[in-house]
This record gives sequence, structure tokens and C-alpha cells, in this order.
Amino acid sequence: MSLSLRSLTFAIAYLIAALPAAGGQLAGSVSAATQGTVQIAQSSSPAQAIVDSLLGDKAKAEAKKDDQPPQEGAGGNAAPAASNGEQKPADAQGNGEQATTDQEQKPAPADDKPVVLSEQLEEVVKPVRRIANQLEELEKTVERVKARDEDLARARVEIEKLPPEARKAVEAIQPKLAALKVQIEKLGPEAKTKEGGEAAVITAERTRLQKTAGQLESAIKGAELLAVRAQQLVERVQDLRQQIFTQQVLTPTKLSPLSPAVWKEVASEIPRAWTEIAAISQRWWSRASSKLLELGGIFALTFATYLGFRLLRGRVLAARLERPDGSPMPGFFDRAVVASWVAPTLVLPAVGALLIFYFGLRSNDLLYLQSERIARSVYQAALIAIIVFGLSTAILQPARAEWRLLDLSDVSAKRLNTLIKLVVIVFSIDLVMRDVIKLLFLPFQVSVAQAFIFSLIFAGLMLALARTPIQTQSRELEGGTEGDGADANQKAVSLWRPFWLKIPLTMLVLFIAGVALSGYVALARLTAAQVLLTGTVVVAIVLVHLAIRAIARDTGVDAEEDVGAGSRILSRRFGLEGQKGRQMDQAVYYSLNFILALLALPILLATWGFTPPEIIGFARTAVFGFDVGGVHISPTKILIAISLFIGLLFATRLLQRWLQATWLHPSRIDTGLANSIYTGVGYIGYTIAALVAVSYSGFDITNLAIVAGALSVGIGFGLQSIVNNFVSGLILLVERPIKVGDWISVGGYEGHVRRISVRSTEIETFNRSSVIVPNSELISGSVTNRTHRNALGRVEIAVGVGYDSDPQQVKDLLEKVASESALILKFPAPLVSFDNFGASSLDFTLRAYLADVNKSVSAASDLRIRIFNALKDAGIEIPFPQYDVHLRDLDFVKATVARVAAERAAKSASNQNDHGGGEPDGGSGVPMGAGVRPTGRAGMS
Repeated sequence: MSLSLRSLTFAIAYLIAALPAAGGQLAGSVSAATQGTVQIAQSSSPAQAIVDSLLGDKAKAEAKKDDQPPQEGAGGNAAPAASNGEQKPADAQGNGEQATTDQEQKPAPADDKPVVLSEQLEEVVKPVRRIANQLEELEKTVERVKARDEDLARARVEIEKLPPEARKAVEAIQPKLAALKVQIEKLGPEAKTKEGGEAAVITAERTRLQKTAGQLESAIKGAELLAVRAQQLVERVQDLRQQIFTQQVLTPTKLSPLSPAVWKEVASEIPRAWTEIAAISQRWWSRASSKLLELGGIFALTFATYLGFRLLRGRVLAARLERPDGSPMPGFFDRAVVASWVAPTLVLPAVGALLIFYFGLRSNDLLYLQSERIARSVYQAALIAIIVFGLSTAILQPARAEWRLLDLSDVSAKRLNTLIKLVVIVFSIDLVMRDVIKLLFLPFQVSVAQAFIFSLIFAGLMLALARTPIQTQSRELEGGTEGDGADANQKAVSLWRPFWLKIPLTMLVLFIAGVALSGYVALARLTAAQVLLTGTVVVAIVLVHLAIRAIARDTGVDAEEDVGAGSRILSRRFGLEGQKGRQMDQAVYYSLNFILALLALPILLATWGFTPPEIIGFARTAVFGFDVGGVHISPTKILIAISLFIGLLFATRLLQRWLQATWLHPSRIDTGLANSIYTGVGYIGYTIAALVAVSYSGFDITNLAIVAGALSVGIGFGLQSIVNNFVSGLILLVERPIKVGDWISVGGYEGHVRRISVRSTEIETFNRSSVIVPNSELISGSVTNRTHRNALGRVEIAVGVGYDSDPQQVKDLLEKVASESALILKFPAPLVSFDNFGASSLDFTLRAYLADVNKSVSAASDLRIRIFNALKDAGIEIPFPQYDVHLRDLDFVKATVARVAAERAAKSASNQNDHGGGEPDGGSGVPMGAGVRPTGRAGMS
């Protein structure tokens, strides 16, 4: 019996595996258990069959056709073949090849085998099979709910989870596959020689590893296939939802709202609807009459709650909002703070009473079936209306202009507040009517009429909003209101301002009315609802943004100059003043706006019709990543990579500061060497931070080699100088021919090195100007470094004395002066040399050595002062050049001077006769040479 059962099993497996894969019915894997039992794979679903076929074809090819059980240690379920010495039939493997085993090879003992991989294989394959089952169930679900948009949205969220799970499964399998390939590579190809083949144990092990690796590769392909199918299913769901939207919204109704038949049907259904509502009310009262005590308690508690909160609200508002006459106008920040607590204060009585009434009825089982649905609809609509009423009153403040958040006149604020409340009332009534129509199963004509009426009323209210004059308080005080006789032109202009708001609003009004009259009542209703919801959310977001901006930059009348409320609070609390307070303000401003954007985005998506599962799916995709052109982008990994980069840079800065304060302190190490170590640590830290960030973000660093190869041509031409300067900067830091603080001369510039950067070196000249020198010039050119090895330097002073001086006395005197200076080193000793017999002096040179060449200027000045005083005390003359000037015709000069003097005297006498008085001499110019002293020798220095 056992023999026939096994033979029948293998025959069935062979026939099923031989069927074409296109038939859609692929066989499950067939494997023999190590204890001699046989397990037959059950018929699976198409999705499961594909995966099982990819994972099990090679295993099925090794199925045995006789009844001999496999020996233990032959590879388990992963490779049941080659476990005994019998020949096995091979299943069809796509190309019809048959796999056989060597009958003469004997299996190796179990102790010679490595760790059995079949159990590990089963563990890594399980996620792939689970994903296949989930995908098949979701495919069935999509086909079942393809006409329901909400169910499709939920299904899409579940489908979008599968591709990331498939990628994780592939990532889990790849390391095992790589390890198997390394083992197969170590075994090498099968050795076949004339003397004989390789050992049987090696052949069996190679076969087992190859089959296991093949199954892992099949599992990877199956996971990739499932990811593709899941993505295709997502696209199908999106197409189905688009079709539903087009059918519901963009398709005109067959029943025109202008048709008399529609309104006739509506008129005939109204009595029936009232009858149904009366019946529901009667059934509710018949049940509530048995609990009159509880019902009375609910009414009493509701009334008491409303009255108590209302009295408390009146006292709080009167105490906090009343301002004495003549007090300054509050700033925007103060008004925003007031609006933030006034809004909940205004809605507290009504909301508290509504909650107590609704949940009181529910807790006492006074709501059930139809009455519960109507009560829930009324509760939701009333809650929306109450909240919007409170927000509108808190923002517009019709009765308290000084606390009005927006700069509007009283007329504009009151009209806007009234229109907003009317819009919300219409919207709430529409919500209740829609639920009632669904509850009573009224005909489609009633829904068309209700949507048509709602759209037209909403369009009319929007038109009234668009025609409301937006006038500021200052303009109202200057020119009066419309009723005070303001200019007609000014009134006409104010009706359309601001243009960016009122013109689009008017166009939306015309669009809603037009599509409603054309029969697209669903589109008209959708547009009206979206305008209301989106407008409300946008207004709330803008107000919160203005409040955040007020924290950083208060725009009120009493605000300090360019300082926000946040700066003032930080200054008082933490002592942050001036620029630090403003910087903290900016950080808070951008952080709060970023949080506001994150919170506002899902709210906007919800108002645009996206379901919560879809929004959660979008958030999950945005956080955990998405695929673009075959590249997986994960914002979370990118943010963590940026955080790692910043954190490592911060750690590098801390390490640099610690080194600078301890080991690199000027008292312990040379300044130039300390700067090189400090800069090198910074470069290493930057490099490590960049590599860690890039690696964690998932970017393949090996691709940088391709980028570097592509940029090599550009580096060879356009970027050659930049790379040259960069490499030169590294050489400067390593070889240190110049260091920070060195006194160098290069290219006609002389000064101290202040900074050695990647591209250039900054030199500060003695007139405090900065010279930026490319690093390549410092490497390839000639540089004079006065402090390269040490700070020793030499100063040279030239001294000239008269010819009547004693040279030996002068030499001794100069050496004595140099030895007495505190800035001059005793060793090497100062040196005085008699250089030359000059034109007017005996020339000497004093050469002295300094401990710090940076003090050479002050040392030279000090020596010159000492030398001058010493020579003066010794009576030694310091001569200066003298020249003899010979005038050849002195008589002519004398005659010319006399003639000019006579002419000036005659002119002076003439002027005195004409004006009755004289003027001082010197009114006319003197010719050149008139003031020359008639001597034959002039001294010049």
C-alpha cells in the first residue's frame, strides 16, 4: 500500500508539473520527509501557485519515483535528491531538461554536512508566501467592493503596505544567497579527470548548495513579482475610484432640477416624509415616556449647564475685555491671545449643554435605530455651527473693535459675521437633510432638489460675501461709512477689494450656479461644500500663522521696534537680548510654522475627500519612503542622515575645542603645529560625517566612482586650478612650510599668516589689510618665511660718523649700546663692521640678534635712539651731505634785484597818491632769485 501510494503521488506530481505555466494551475512543491513520510502540496490559489512554482520547481525535479526513504542528512526538504543511490525522474523545468543523479555516488554521513539550510530557507520564504496570500485576498476584495469608494480607499492602504514588505523579504534573503554563493565559489567547478572524479561528498555538497541557492533566487524573483503586482493593483484601485468620482460628480443627472416633474415628485413626497418623521417621533416618545424622570433630569441638567456657563462667560468677558478710555490699542499678539481664549469661552455654554443632552440621551437608552441616526446628525451639525459661531465672533468681535483680530470697520465686521453664520446654518441644515433623506429612503428627485436648493442658496451667500465692502477702521474714521456720504467711486472700488480674494470668489459663485442649472447638481454641491470647508481651514491656518508671526514680529501699535513678543519674553526669562533674542525668535518662528504645515496638510486632505486610511497611507509613504525611477527615497532616512551629519559635525567641533583648550594650547605646543592638527581634525570629521550620512541615507557610494570618472574630464580642464589649490592646501597642512602666525613675504606682500583654508591662505599685512593668496602659489613659488624654524631674527643698523672720528671708539661704542639693550641676545654677540669710506662719512653696520623677529621694528628703533644719544654724549658727529653752489654772474643778479626794488617803490608811491594811503610792501610778485642771498655757499641736507 505504501509503495503504490508513493508511486501514485510522484506520478501526479510529474503530470501537474508538466502542464504549461500559462494555464494558471501550477503545482505545489512535493517533498519527502526525513522520516519516510510523504507530504502532498494542496491545490493553492493562482498567486500562491506562482510563488510555489518559483520556489518548488527544483525540489519537484528531485522527487523519487520509488518507495525508498531518503537518508538523513541528504539536504532535507531543500534537496531530497541525491540522498540515496537510485536514479530519479526529473520534472519539466521549462525547457524539458531532465535531471539525474549518479547512481554510484553514496551520500555522505550527516556529520560531514554543514548546518541544514532547509529550515532557514523556510523561514525566509514564509514572508513571501504570506505576502502572496494577502495580495490574493486584496485582489478579491477589490473586485468585491469596486463600486464603493471608501472601501477601495481602505483596500489601497493595505495594498500599499505590500511592496515595502516584499523589499524587506528580498533584503532578508539576499545575505543568505550571498553566503551560499561564496561557499559554491570555494568548492569550484566539478573536477573530472581520467583517473577519477572528485570525492562524492564534495559533489553532493555542491549540488545541495546550488539547489538551495536556486530556491533563494526563485524566492527573490517571487517577491519582486509580488511587488509589481501590488503596484499594478494600486493603479487599478485608483482607476476604479476615478471612475466612481466621474460617475457621481462629473456626470449630469438625468433628472433636470428645472423639470416640473422633479418638483411635482418632491411635493408629493413631502407629506410622506412628514408622516415618517412623525411616526419616528411618536415611537421615540412612547419609549421615552417610560423614563420621564431621567428625561426631566437630562433637560434640567442641560439648562443648568447652559445657564451657569453663560453667566460665568459674561463675567469673564466683562472683566478681561473692558478697557478704560484713553488706553492704547493692543498689539496683534495681545489680540491673538485674547481671541485664542475668547473662542472656547464663547462656545462653552452651548457645547457643554449639547454634550450633556446628547450623551445623556444615549446613556439612558433614549436613542435607538432611526431616532439615534437623526439625533447623531443633528448633534454633529449643531456642534459644527456652534464652533464656527464662536470662532467668527472671537475673530471679528462685532461689539469690541479694539480686540478685533482683523483691521476691519464695524460695518464690515458685523456684515461678515452675519453672513458667515448664515452660511454655517445652511450647511448644517443640509447635513441633517441629507441624512434624513437617506434614512427615509426618499426618491432620487428629492436628493436632486435638495442639492440644487442648497447650491443656489450657498452661491447667493457667497455672492453677498464677495460684495461686502472690506473697509479698515482707519479709513472708516477718516472718510466715514457708506451711509455717511462717502465718495461713490471709493465705495465702488472697495466692493471688489481685495481683488485676489473677491474675483475668484465671484467666479466660483457663477460656476456653482451655472453647473447647478445645467444639471450637474452633484458637482455644484461638491464645489460649494469644498469652498466652505477649505475656506474655513485656510482662514484658521492663516490666523494661526499670523499669531506665530506676532510672536516674532509684533505688528501692533505699541509694539517695540523690530522686536516681537517672543523676544521680550525670552529677554525677561532667559536673559537673551539683542541679536541673540532675534535669532531665537526666528528659530521659534520657522519651527512653529513647520509644525503648522504638518498639522494643516492632513486637515486639508480630509476636506478634499481623502479618507483617514488614505491620509495615514500618505504619511507612511512620506515617512518610510517611496520609489522614483527605480530609486527608493526615504525621507526618514534622509532626515536621520542629516541629523547624523549635524551631530558628527557638532562632535567634531567639540573635539576641536577640547584639543585647542588642552593639548593644543599655545603653552604646550607650537601655534602653527596646533593649527595644522586643529584643521586636520576638522577635515577628518567632515569626511566621516559626510560618508556616514551618505551611507545611512541609502545612497550607493560605489556610484561615486562613476561620478568621479565623469568629472575627471571637467577636473582636467575647468576645475584644475581648484583641485590644484585644494591639494596644495593639504600639502601646506602636512609639510607645514608656512604656519599660522608665520611672518612671510610672497608676491610683493609681507605680513603674518592668519588662516590656511582648503583653497587659499589669508595673509594680514602690517597695515591691517588681508591678502588672499592661492595655495598653489605658496607651493610652486618662492616664499620668504622669517619664522619657519624658530622666531630668531637679526636686525641691521647702518651708522655714519664724521671723518675726524676714531673708528675703534665708534665700534666699541656701538657694541656697548647693543649689549645694553634688553631686546638683543647676548649670544650670538652683536657684531659691528667698518664697511666703507663714504662720500661724507665713515660707514659702520651694527648686526644684532633678536629672540623674537616679530619685535625687530621696535628693537631697531630702540637701538637707533640709544646710538644717537651715545654718539652725542661722546661728541662724535653724524655728518650729512654738503654741496657748494657757485653763481657765475653775481653782478647781474645784484642789478636785477636793485631794478625790481626800484619798480616796486615807484608803484607803491603811485598807489598812495591815488588812494590817500599806502599798503604794505609785498603786493607784487618777486622774480625768481630776488630772495637769493648773495653768498657763494649754501648748505643742503
